[in-house]
Amino acid sequence: MKSKKSVIVFSCIAGILFIFILVNFIFFRNRSNSVRPKVITPISSDSQNNKLSDNDVVSEEASITTFVPLHSTETLINTLNVDFDGDSLDDQIVAVHKADSPFIFLIVGLYNSESNSYDRFAEISTEIAKIRTFSYSAIDMTGTHKTALVYQGVKSNSDSVMKIYQYEKKGKRGELLPIGDFSSDGTIFIQQTERSEAYELSQAKGASYKVWVYSSDKTEENVDSTSGVSQIQTEYSWNEEEQKYTQSKQFRITGSRLAAKELARIQNGNVDTFAEYLNGLWYKTANAGSEPRYIYFNYATKEVIFLSDGAEGVYSWEESNLRRSGIYLTVVNSIISSMKRRFDIMLTGVNEVYVHVRDNIGMVIKETNQWDGTYKKMSFQTTFIDEKKASSGEEFLKELTSGEPWVDSEGNKISFNKNEYIYEYSDKKDVGMYISQQVGSYAVMQFRSDENSGLLNDAYSMKFETTEVPVKQTRKNAKPKTKTVVNKNIIHFTPVNLSPDTCYVTEGRILTLQRESSLDTKSKAQ
Repeated sequence: MKSKKSVIVFSCIAGILFIFILVNFIFFRNRSNSVRPKVITPISSDSQNNKLSDNDVVSEEASITTFVPLHSTETLINTLNVDFDGDSLDDQIVAVHKADSPFIFLIVGLYNSESNSYDRFAEISTEIAKIRTFSYSAIDMTGTHKTALVYQGVKSNSDSVMKIYQYEKKGKRGELLPIGDFSSDGTIFIQQTERSEAYELSQAKGASYKVWVYSSDKTEENVDSTSGVSQIQTEYSWNEEEQKYTQSKQFRITGSRLAAKELARIQNGNVDTFAEYLNGLWYKTANAGSEPRYIYFNYATKEVIFLSDGAEGVYSWEESNLRRSGIYLTVVNSIISSMKRRFDIMLTGVNEVYVHVRDNIGMVIKETNQWDGTYKKMSFQTTFIDEKKASSGEEFLKELTSGEPWVDSEGNKISFNKNEYIYEYSDKKDVGMYISQQVGSYAVMQFRSDENSGLLNDAYSMKFETTEVPVKQTRKNAKPKTKTVVNKNIIHFTPVNLSPDTCYVTEGRILTLQRESSLDTKSKAQ
């Protein structure tokens, strides 16, 4: 009897051990076959860099990880944690790259509280292959406290694209509804506005956001000096009845003839030509604050630098797309890759552009953008590049006080005597004091009118007229050379604002003064 009981006990123990070993075998086999997501660092992509190499993969200890199960052919790019289905539990939306496709995919993973895991709810195939131009975020677009998924970027044909999706409860599983689909050869952005305090407290609905789309005017067949260049601005609003964004307004923005003439010169279908035109420092003509704003373009190093209030932000120049009246740019912050800015630059005159700057940093962007506005190109460079030694203030003062009067481009006379000036402008006469000094590398003259006439600015940077003259070559087939010739009979006065160690171009009339005797000589020669 005891032996039978022993056999039964041992049989039970053996059975339990067998089941334990079997469970562990299955568990570890599944674990070994499970996909561990790879994490990549976004890189600048062009036609040759759309594929991800093994060198792009970083360790599993990286900050970016996913709870959504991925396939073996999927490589993780980024993750976004957000309550997408409105159940007060965080879901996860991941961006991946598939081995068999050059495009970026978005996978929506919904949290399942019963299984304590994330289910693959939907898969979105984007039209974007260039990682550095791609971004996605979660925004309440309609003001109904429903989170919408928004992604945007640049397609392979250089068109901008933006698509908006929203979760809709239908049955047990729900449905992913496309509520916005926009594509343009220009810029696309969401116009986010202030919402009420009641909305912030979830006590009321808020105003829906609008979508603005800028595109070239396809009706213009030719752009020349006799016709303006135009741009189409289309506004899309949330349509409650149709449950999607529909067109609400459309404007035609006509450029000036001057812009068209300039465009014909620099926009020849080559991005390099327009980029060379942008190279240099641009200043905003109207600033809300006391501090001026500057944008510096450097196409050689593929950098765009924003300067304001003594601070600078450096962005890498990623994407350039020409349009009929200007150019679109996509730039990425050199430190924080998720911070992207999109430029819509439109020619409005010679050395003058109008700039739209749109941020995409995953936060609410108010209607007022301090970087938007008209910019003019500086007539001289500041401290960004090495410069030749400029003429000193004493050198200009010596020429101006030689005893001869000077004449501006409109024929008005101005004379300098010691520290006093007399400016005869049309039927007006301005008398005051002046002082010449060196500010940094610039020769500057300050004026103070006795009458407060306002005919002259407070300060000007001075520069002699220079021309490039070919140098006669002594050898045949030698490369042509030129030399810079300084004409001290012509001085350019550029309005500036002063700081302790430099000066900045500001609004005002540029004066070109020419020695009156040189005008007489020129007329006699003719």
